[in-house]
Amino acid sequence: MFLSAVTVPFTERYARTNVAEKYWDTTEFRSTNRRISLAWACAVSVMGVGHILAGAIDPLTHEYGVAGAAQPSRLPDLLLNWGIPIAMIFLVTKYTTRAADTAPQQSPAT
Repeated sequence: MFLSAVTVPFTERYARTNVAEKYWDTTEFRSTNRRISLAWACAVSVMGVGHILAGAIDPLTHEYGVAGAAQPSRLPDLLLNWGIPIAMIFLVTKYTTRAADTAPQQSPAT
């Protein structure tokens, strides 16, 4: 995703369905799609780091081999594997909408 932001942003394919072809090569179109692609790349990276941390923390919360040991805390797993991804998707979707709405007005493709 990061690489696509430097070459051809992956969001361009989707944006072209709503933007007239004459605007596809403009700097504003490319710039907007680069920013949106970078936002998605950052969001996915944060989710990946959260997942790795959850996997690293999980063994630390278990007490193996102890009879009657208290249940491990599921809060880190819940936050890192569910809370952060849901928040990131919400935030990056909101950013995508705002970035697309504030881009210079270009009529839909016909």
